Amino acid sequence: MKRKDPILWVSMLLRRYFNGQADEAEKNIIENWNPENIKKRFPANPLQVQEGCRRVKENIFHSLDISEHDVISHKKPQRARITTIYKYSAIAAILLLVLGTGLYLSFVDNHDKSEEFRLAYSELIYYETTFSEIKKMTLSDGSVIYLNGGSKLGIKESEFDKQKREVWLVDGEAFFDVAQNQEKPFIIYSKDMQVEVKGTSFNVKAYSELKEQSVSVRSGKVEVSNAQQMLGILTANEQINYSDNHFTRRHCDYQNAMAWIDGGIVLENASVEEFAIRLKQKFNISLIGHEDILPGKQLNAIFNNGTSLKEIMDNVCALYNVKYKIKDKEVLIYQ
Repeated sequence: MKRKDPILWVSMLLRRYFNGQADEAEKNIIENWNPENIKKRFPANPLQVQEGCRRVKENIFHSLDISEHDVISHKKPQRARITTIYKYSAIAAILLLVLGTGLYLSFVDNHDKSEEFRLAYSELIYYETTFSEIKKMTLSDGSVIYLNGGSKLGIKESEFDKQKREVWLVDGEAFFDVAQNQEKPFIIYSKDMQVEVKGTSFNVKAYSELKEQSVSVRSGKVEVSNAQQMLGILTANEQINYSDNHFTRRHCDYQNAMAWIDGGIVLENASVEEFAIRLKQKFNISLIGHEDILPGKQLNAIFNNGTSLKEIMDNVCALYNVKYKIKDKEVLIYQ
């Protein structure tokens, strides 16, 4: 892959670390880093460190939605977090001086696809939906994307449809109806997966709140892979579920996977966390208490468009012998 801005690489590494999204290799880089060793071998130019700190801080603040005003006005826990970020910004600046040791290059080589996903952030034009919104997009190549509520999609518009067609599902869920073009593959990058097609239709679910990601195919062929290997080539009514470097492949009904487009809710071995997301998307309401009352439960249910919140909660709570209360924009589950 093309080597990109190392400061951006460091910024994204730190962002993942502070958000609790770093894998073991990334955690080791941050937690076992000793800048003193590097200072001895590569005496740092103060101007380089100052510029590195400025750029790293700028990238981290942007990716975490933090402003200079936040540093001054936020409560103590937030200020502590910013102090920690400044500390690692200095370390990051020193890290830039050791690219010749191979640390940066070897790390990127071992994480090509996931790093490409993260490093591309700064070059993307984003399209986002609120939780109660479904957005239909038609791309320049004729492909159609439906973006579910609370989702975020990035496109490198200056490069799209030149040699290939790439999009980044940063968070959430989308249905893709890809225009046929055998010469230009259509590639979707999500958290830990890559999906490549020439022309087909399928659903990708990759919410940051959920451990599991999935790809469900309506038509054509879909090639699914992670950073290490190809997971499989799927055809109509097949699905791959991926979590923690493990995946399962099974038969599915594509209509269930894309029921959300028509306003339905389909839960297939769904966690209570996914149930909470579906309620938020459908009714713009937050589910409270489910982590304590229904931990580890899997839900299976189909609710057609037009089913009320009360009907859904009556069914789910009767199934698990729990109670609920609706107040304002919250649904509280209790015993």
